[in-house]
Amino acid sequence: MKYTKYERARLIGARALQLSMGAPILLKFNEQELESMKYDVVAIAAKEIEADVISFTIKRTMPQPIAPQIRKKILIENVDAAENVAPTVSRASAQDDMAE
Repeated sequence: MKYTKYERARLIGARALQLSMGAPILLKFNEQELESMKYDVVAIAAKEIEADVISFTIKRTMPQPIAPQIRKKILIENVDAAENVAPTVSRASAQDDMAE
C-alpha cells in the first residue's frame, strides 16, 4: 500500500515512540548498521516501515455519497398534493384547547 506523506509521518512517529518505550526491533540489524544510524529510533522506525514489517491499520475516510437531486417536477407535484390534504391541528392550538 502506498502511504501519503502524512500517514507515513504518523506511522514513523508512532513506531518511534514504541521503540523509545522499549518495544523490540522487528528487523535484524548488526552493530555497524545501528551505529551508522546512531541508534536513532526514528531512523529504525523508517527502516521498519520501508521493509513493511509493521502491522498498523490505516483508516482512510472516504468522501460522503452525494445526496440525490430532486427534480423540480416532483417538488411541484408534492406541493399540489399537500394543498389537497386536510388541515392538521397545530401544537399551539391543541395546547390552547387544553388550557381552557
